Amino acid sequence: MALALDLNTYVALLALVSLGLAIVLGLMHVINMAHPEFLTLGAYVAVLTQAAGLPFVASLPLALAAAALTGCLVEASLIRHTYGRAEDTILATAGVALVMRQAFVLGFGADAYSVQAPDTGMVQLMGTAYPSYRLWLIGVAAATLAFTWLLFFRTRGGLAARAVMADRATARSLGIRGARHDRATFSLGCGLAGLAGAMLAPLSSVEPMLGNLYGAPAFLSVLVGGMASIVAPVLGSAVLGSAQTLSAAWVSPAWAPVIMLALALACVRLFPGGLLRPRARQA
Repeated sequence: MALALDLNTYVALLALVSLGLAIVLGLMHVINMAHPEFLTLGAYVAVLTQAAGLPFVASLPLALAAAALTGCLVEASLIRHTYGRAEDTILATAGVALVMRQAFVLGFGADAYSVQAPDTGMVQLMGTAYPSYRLWLIGVAAATLAFTWLLFFRTRGGLAARAVMADRATARSLGIRGARHDRATFSLGCGLAGLAGAMLAPLSSVEPMLGNLYGAPAFLSVLVGGMASIVAPVLGSAVLGSAQTLSAAWVSPAWAPVIMLALALACVRLFPGGLLRPRARQA
């Protein structure tokens, strides 16, 4: 039972990070190499929140806002000038990643910080005592994923954002301001990574390279799930997150990344468009 809950915790966090990445990549066609650093930023916001004596729950909206605001500044000052040029976008965001990582080192040092999890006690599940915080984390992640889906598919703003990404010229002719929706979409993707970082902080040491724990798995989850819908990267996260957790428990923690990568390569080979690739319409 504990293994199943650990698996769900890892998948929930990975799904949040992957969703933020997929929003930027799938809707904007921008490969954000700095995405893991936005997760790290959220974790450091949790550290600062704890140092200020505020309750842990306050770090969640603060981390989301800090990462989203930073993403907004990056998009406005840099990314908006590289749209349509994939290589330039990769280089630009890779440079942002280096700058952010060095800023973490200068601001916090290379030492690891710890964040105290909220004292929510333990829950007995089928005879197994399990921290309530992890169950709370799974619930918050699920609610965030559902809210994001509703935002893009059940609101006028989400419809406008998807229209801009699908056909910018037509959207402009209808009076939709593309630049504003680009900025909002990029900021949301970064904000989700920051939120995941704050939620991860009590479960891991917070240090400048923290984002790397979820960076590569998130990219692979997007490739495996595809970008046909918001559900696709969540499915990819479930597949790869399960492989990572079960391999670490049943085989060896050292072999877990290897097995996850092998599974990802097999999925990409068998399903090049992703597990939830869009179906071709028949004439």
